[in-house]
This record gives sequence, structure tokens and C-alpha cells, in this order.
Amino acid sequence: MYDVVELATAVKPAFLLHLLQVVGEPVTYLDPDILVVARLDEVVRLADVHGAVLTPHLLQPMEVDHRFDLNESSIAVAGTFNSDS
Repeated sequence: MYDVVELATAVKPAFLLHLLQVVGEPVTYLDPDILVVARLDEVVRLADVHGAVLTPHLLQPMEVDHRFDLNESSIAVAGTFNSDS
């Protein structure tokens, strides 16, 4: 009934809830297309304080880069916080 991406997206909330219950402290989930370029200390601190942290795609306007088919319009289509893997 679901393709692989749809199934993976559908089970994320239940899996993260399960991990939170088993581990008993905040967990970090990063989609496979995430590139981490700095430490995540602030995200961890915020998760400790608030229980959950969502990170937006962009924090400031994108610079135009014609090498990639990626722009603010394509980000807006996905949403500020998308759920696709």
C-alpha cells in the first residue's frame, strides 16, 4: 500500500516516540540528505529544555547559485519543515 519513502515517513513519529520512551532522554534524527556543517550542541540544549526541536530549511535568504536546481521556491514547495526522507 505504501512505497518505501511513504512507509519510512509514516513510521518516523512512532519510532521516535519509542526511542524517547526507551532511552528516556532526547534523541536526534537526521534525514539521510542532511549535511551537518557545525556542532549540534545548541540543538541538543534546546531539546533538553523543550523536549523537541524542529529545524527549518533556511534561516536566511538563499544566495542565487545556478549550479543546482534549488532555490527558495523549491524549498517553499517542500514546506518550512518537510517530512520527506
